[in-house]
Amino acid sequence: MVGLYIGLGIGAVALVVIAVLIWRAVKAKNLKALQIAIAAEHLERIQGICGDFSAAIQRLKAQGYVCGSQIKAIQEEWKPTYQEFKQLHYYQGTESNRLVNGFKQTYGNLNNIFSKWNAEFVAAEKKSQSGLLANIDGKSLDSQQQDVVVSAEDNTLVLAGAGSGKTLTIAGKVKYLCEVKKVAPSEILLIAFTRKSAEEMTERISKRLGIPITATTFHKLGLDILKKARNESLDVLEDASKYVNQYFENELLKRPKYEGQSILLLGRTAYDSEMLDASCLFFERKSKATERFVYKKSPNTPISFLTVHRAKGLEADNVILLNFQNSTLGFPNKISDDPMLELVLSNADNYMFGEERRLFYVAMTRTKNQFFVLTDNNKPSIFFEDLKKLPHIIINMGDCDSATAVVDCPRCKTGRLVVRKNEERNKYFLGCSNYPQCEYTVNDVSIIEKPRKCRVCGGFMVERNGRFGKFYGCSNYPTCQHTEEIGSMPSKGRTRRIGF
Repeated sequence: MVGLYIGLGIGAVALVVIAVLIWRAVKAKNLKALQIAIAAEHLERIQGICGDFSAAIQRLKAQGYVCGSQIKAIQEEWKPTYQEFKQLHYYQGTESNRLVNGFKQTYGNLNNIFSKWNAEFVAAEKKSQSGLLANIDGKSLDSQQQDVVVSAEDNTLVLAGAGSGKTLTIAGKVKYLCEVKKVAPSEILLIAFTRKSAEEMTERISKRLGIPITATTFHKLGLDILKKARNESLDVLEDASKYVNQYFENELLKRPKYEGQSILLLGRTAYDSEMLDASCLFFERKSKATERFVYKKSPNTPISFLTVHRAKGLEADNVILLNFQNSTLGFPNKISDDPMLELVLSNADNYMFGEERRLFYVAMTRTKNQFFVLTDNNKPSIFFEDLKKLPHIIINMGDCDSATAVVDCPRCKTGRLVVRKNEERNKYFLGCSNYPQCEYTVNDVSIIEKPRKCRVCGGFMVERNGRFGKFYGCSNYPTCQHTEEIGSMPSKGRTRRIGF
């Protein structure tokens, strides 16, 4: 009996297992049928999406070179669809599953796909435009130069040594854009760092290639933008020429003891010589060792220009240091050294601009007689503040331009009053150079020409009209009602103070 019960039990278990397997098979068959049905139901939508995606890619390919910004744009446009498709899992073998997997694979490999297409385009374009690329101002571009010309990346950094054909490559790029891509010359901006480089580029492209483009410098471009925005003419280099002219006439050439003596002009960088070019006071004569200048009003005076670095070990009867102002390329020069240099240089100084101070010492010790410094009164070099404290230093403020007179701010005591413009009212006023830290302002800009301090409140005395004629009144009126007669000494006058 026991054996009979055991046999019946095993049979019952077997029947249950068979039933479960049959149920699972039926369920899987039904699930497969359901998944296939769902895939078929979604197929039309998926086909439309994948078709649009493929068409967008082909449109980019048809235009030629695909730049980085275009690749990024199509990735951003189709990113939501890619995120959606990552969540979809259709039955394997269905058309919907094939299309979804194809989309995900293509989207994830877009950078490589376009990189391959771009390489193919560059090779084909170099072949089709071989005639143009072989005749840029009578010269043929090499393979690397041709790659630069025909590629159309958003930004292209070309690293090349001196004399390797950078300007020729730029000329080729301009010719390719104008003649092949039909870009208007007015839509191309050519910028060079120095005026001489800009002139050379203009000469090669405009005159030799016949393409009407004028290269410019960063400074000239900025000046043109300011002129257009403000609708007024701005003076940038004129003041520099006046400084140079004043020093040559008043400090050197009109003094008999300087006749026949050599003059060495020193610049912190080679670009400081452009100050002399812009002044129109000199003829330039270059040599391998130095730049020699002929001063038009005294052509027999020996004048040369060197950077401070190149002047080490040299001397001159008199030395003039140019561009001694507080700016990036002034003195001290504020462009940081490459961090790689720290690996081979000694430990840095414990005080600011240590190397620049040593260079300044080099500049001062180049002279046999006198050492002159030209600085901007509104933004003098930080070294100038140290020089002012020395008793044997002579400071000549000069009369190059009334607007260059130094008038200290009466409020913060450290800033200087500079001319500014209220664009809304179209009126000029004086404000502190330390703005926004110091918000001192005064409406009468004539103060900067002939500053006259109010002995009562420390403000400025400005010319006013009254019932009995003109008189000086305080700029802080009505808080301070101190007045003085025209022609009187500043210490005289009538005083009435309010609120003190």
